[in-house]
Amino acid sequence: MAFSADGTRVITASRDKTGRVWDATTGAPVTPPLVHQDTVSAAAFNPAGTRLVTASFDATARVWDAATGTPVTPLLEHQGDVHTAAFSPDGTRVVTASRDGTARVWDAATGRPVTPPLEHQDVVHTAAFSPDGTRVVTASRDGTVQVWDVATGKPVTPPLEHQDVVHAAAFSPDGTRVVTASRDRTARVWILPLDRGSLEDWRLLARCSPFALGACTRSIPRWRRCCSRPHLSVALLRSPSAEPGNHAALVSVIFADTRTSVHQWSAPWIGQLPVADVLARRLRKRIFHDRSE
Repeated sequence: MAFSADGTRVITASRDKTGRVWDATTGAPVTPPLVHQDTVSAAAFNPAGTRLVTASFDATARVWDAATGTPVTPLLEHQGDVHTAAFSPDGTRVVTASRDGTARVWDAATGRPVTPPLEHQDVVHTAAFSPDGTRVVTASRDGTVQVWDVATGKPVTPPLEHQDVVHAAAFSPDGTRVVTASRDRTARVWILPLDRGSLEDWRLLARCSPFALGACTRSIPRWRRCCSRPHLSVALLRSPSAEPGNHAALVSVIFADTRTSVHQWSAPWIGQLPVADVLARRLRKRIFHDRSE
């Protein structure tokens, strides 16, 4: 079950083959029952509270209008029980996890698949979006967790392995880590590896100039640089205790493309980036006013 974002309604999922929406104050039903052909295993609101999604052991999920309870999409079909369904943070996508060994990403308006199936070797218990909606994490009975790119449906990490069934996985609020829970009696926190596919973007950005001094937050200087593509920027963060000329004290580099995503690379990743030397040379000259080579 779940509350709507404004807290005025509750949605429930039941073995009686329905999802139901209730007034959170009076307990009165708000819509007709959302009917499936088998147990409804999960139900959720979209962030705006205008749509609902239900998952069922009848091997389908469905998106519904939250005001009227009428279907918005055709059935989102799997080949086995659907265990979970959830909206992306912007409400435009739905991800489902199924007994058929796949998770799937769907267009929340049309019900069409957005990517190929996200495949495991056994039941997929849960699937969830990252906070920025660009990735999905899946947890499976095959003992692994996988992080996927929502645009392509391709894995962006190697399998995150446990010694037994993995029941759940979730992103941290900043999207840089994943926490997993397994039948092997452990929960684990994983730091997501560097997206090396975007290194060429960094190399191109490193050649852009000039650097421009930006705002400060809690005494941590943030430097931003603008390029010929105005939606791109780089913010460089150093420790608040660092000496002004100490470029080695950088603790984080953030690459922001406001139209797609934000990547944050923190130490020790910075020292491993091929582009780091280029950035460091320009930083010494343009940011920290260090003329040495």
